[in-house]
Amino acid sequence: MGLAEPGFDPEMCGRWREAAIRHVESIRPDAVMTIVTRADPGEEDEQLRPGIVEFIERIDAAGIPLVAVRDNPRFEHDMFSCLLTADEPSDCAVPRSQSLAASNPALELPHEHLVHVDLTDWICPDDLCEPAIGNIAVFRDDNHLSPPTRAAWRPSSHSSWGAAAEAATAGQRP
Repeated sequence: MGLAEPGFDPEMCGRWREAAIRHVESIRPDAVMTIVTRADPGEEDEQLRPGIVEFIERIDAAGIPLVAVRDNPRFEHDMFSCLLTADEPSDCAVPRSQSLAASNPALELPHEHLVHVDLTDWICPDDLCEPAIGNIAVFRDDNHLSPPTRAAWRPSSHSSWGAAAEAATAGQRP
């Protein structure tokens, strides 16, 4: 939940975000999870989401642990549509470096109770983002994971998310 998202009405979004942050501060959840980076298609300059540092500072000041999730890669084409029409699935593949930075920019974020979650190696193994892994379509569009992918990863991801939440609430980094 960044504080300044380009392309949206800043006044309307600002009011909503402020209300949401105040609500989080008042209910004091065990942890907050948010996407902290933004990867735009065809660009190698993955960055922190606008306003995320200020958001993290507020959550930190409230003493709430934070799970910082790296964004999925984003592509210039719809990976699922490409998969349906391509002669070979590999025709749709994109090098990871065309969407994501070599290292996660979120690793530089200061926060006492911050834990990083980066699914990049699952999404784009071997530095290549493919439209399918095995017989499962990875993406449903240009960046969102498909329901079958999420379902296939559910058992493994539950333990990863659980470890991240436990580490965040313990003030540790896994």
